[in-house]
Amino acid sequence: DRSEILGEVLISGPEVLIAYGHHAAARSYFEVLKSGGEDFLLDKKTLGIVRRQFRNLKGVDPLYQELVDYLDENPWPDLQKVEEGDLVESALDCIDVYSDESAVEFRYVLRGMVEFGPQYDMIDRLSELYTISDIWRSDVDNSSDSETETPEGIEPLIDLVVSLWERCPETEFTSQDDAIYARGELIQLREGDDAAVVFYDTVVDDEERDSYTRISALREIGAIKESNQDFEGYLSVLKRIESFENLRSWSDRAIVDAAYLCLVHGKRSEAWKRFKKVANAEGKKSEMRFPAGTKKIAEGFLAEQKTSDQWWDLSSEWWPIWKELAGAIGGESNHDEIWRFYCPWEHPSERNLKKVVEGKKKQKQALKVLLEEQMEYARWHPQGAENAVRLLERASVVFGDHASDIDALADRLKAVPGSTETAVE
Repeated sequence: DRSEILGEVLISGPEVLIAYGHHAAARSYFEVLKSGGEDFLLDKKTLGIVRRQFRNLKGVDPLYQELVDYLDENPWPDLQKVEEGDLVESALDCIDVYSDESAVEFRYVLRGMVEFGPQYDMIDRLSELYTISDIWRSDVDNSSDSETETPEGIEPLIDLVVSLWERCPETEFTSQDDAIYARGELIQLREGDDAAVVFYDTVVDDEERDSYTRISALREIGAIKESNQDFEGYLSVLKRIESFENLRSWSDRAIVDAAYLCLVHGKRSEAWKRFKKVANAEGKKSEMRFPAGTKKIAEGFLAEQKTSDQWWDLSSEWWPIWKELAGAIGGESNHDEIWRFYCPWEHPSERNLKKVVEGKKKQKQALKVLLEEQMEYARWHPQGAENAVRLLERASVVFGDHASDIDALADRLKAVPGSTETAVE
C-alpha cells in the first residue's frame, strides 16, 4: 500500500547518501527518521535495516582504510578513467555499470570501494571484485592474443581482497565463510591440488565452523579428487560427508552416491553396507531423507540380495556390449563414467516410453536418449529389464543395420535371476 511505498522511499535515503559519499548527512537523516518513526510510518523492523547498515559501516571503517592505504602505495592504473557513455557518480553506479571488458568492470568496482568512503556492503563488493578477477584471469588464459594479460599488480591486490573479505562484516548476500573458496582457488592455482586439499582439510577439521561450511570444503576436496581420477580419495570424501548426521540432506545423499559409485567400481561389499544403511533408516521421515524412493529400492535389494548379486553379475557381462552398441547407433554410451552418480529416478516414464515404442515415426534421437537412460536403470535394477527390452526391440527396427546385435543383447536382458519366467515374453 501507499504507506509501505512511502516507508521504502524514506528508508532508502541513508543508503543513497552513503553511496554518494555523504556519510554525515546519512547519519543525520537517520536520526530524524528514528525520532519520528511512527510519523513516518516506519516500524522497528524497517528502522533495524538501516541500523545494521550503520553497524556494518563501523566494522568496515578499518578495512576500508587498509584498502585505501594499499592503493596509495600501489596505485591502480586509470582508476579514475570513465568509459564514454558511462555514468559513475556514486558507489552504486560503480557496481551497476556493465562492460564486456573485465578490466573495465574491475576498475569501476574498485573505484566504488574507495572513492565514496566506506560502504556498508563492502563484503558484497569484495566478492564481486574477486569474481571479476577470476573471469579476467580465465579470459587471459584462453586468449590467443599473446599481448592480452592482467596487470602486474593484480595478484597481491586480490590477496588483499580475500583477506579483507575474511574479516568484513557480513550482509544477507555474502558471508565471511564464502571467502574460503576464493582462498582455496588461489592456493590451488598457485601451489597445486595437494596444497588446496591441505587448506580445505584445515577448514573441515575446524569444529568451530558450522557443518555446512565444513561439508562444502569437503566437496571442494571431492572435486579435486574427481579431476585427478582418484576414486579411492573421492570415496573417502563421501565417507567423511556421511559422518555429518546433523546435515541429513547432504550426508544421506553421500551414502546413496557412494553406494552406486561402489557398484560402478565393483566394490559390492562397500555398496551393500550403504544400501543397508538406507534400508534400515528409521523414523517417519526416513523415506524423505533419501532421493526419489531410494529407501524402497534399497529395501528391495536387501529382500532379494542373492538375486541382485546375480543380476549385477549378468549386467557386468552385457554392459560392455551395450556400450559398444550404443556408440555404433550414435548414442553417448558414457553412463558408466566413474564420476557420474547414478540417480534411481533417471529412467523414462511409461508415457514417454510408449510414445517412442509404439509411435509411427522412428524418432531416432528420442529413442537413443530413452534407451540410454533405461539401460542404465536396468544395469542395477532387474525390474528395469522389461522396459529396456521393449526399447531394444524398437531399436532393432529403427536401427536395422544393427538388428542382430540388438536382438542378441535383448535376449541377455530377458533372463532375470530367481525367476522361472523371462522378463518379457
